[in-house]
Amino acid sequence: MSGRAVVMLVIGGLVVGCGSDDSDTSEAPSPETEATTTARAASIVGRWEVLRTCDGMVKALREAGLGKLAPPVVGDYFPDQNPKQLARKAEVCEGAEPQQHSHFFTDDGQFGSLDQSDEQVDDAPYHVVEEGTVRLSTEFGEETYRYRIAGANKLALAPVVPPRAKREALENPLEFSLAAHMAAVAYAGHTWTRVDCAGWC
Repeated sequence: MSGRAVVMLVIGGLVVGCGSDDSDTSEAPSPETEATTTARAASIVGRWEVLRTCDGMVKALREAGLGKLAPPVVGDYFPDQNPKQLARKAEVCEGAEPQQHSHFFTDDGQFGSLDQSDEQVDDAPYHVVEEGTVRLSTEFGEETYRYRIAGANKLALAPVVPPRAKREALENPLEFSLAAHMAAVAYAGHTWTRVDCAGWC
């Protein structure tokens, strides 16, 4: 992701109950406990990973009506070229190699992104507005995303780009903007997989 690109996302982890040491009996978990455990496992807290391709990013941009933003957004694939140079290419993704990327969401409200080298490239406070909607407070401003979790381990993200932010981004397509950041974070149309936090969440 260009700039401080990130960042995608919710609250994972199992709650383990401990009985007293002098008790030799165990009780089956109550329906309430089971429901809570299931909800936590299926939440956005955790680390989510995807193999991002340049072509996949361009496709996500086009489907959001932001295709003109490709040069600054795909800059991570071409660290030795600036957006103006990339804009002159007949095929902006020519020569790009796929990159592993992940987002993490902690249970205390912190979001972050990790690049293919496991280096943090994005960070922001976040909160779940309601089930299926998460909001990040980034350097670009407030960013809202729809999310869907399938089977507790698959995450899909979609950016809710304000019309004004979209208009401003398209007026200056070679600048990395709020809309560009949101498109890069979401990587819409692709599925993120829950992986081990490895100390990040």
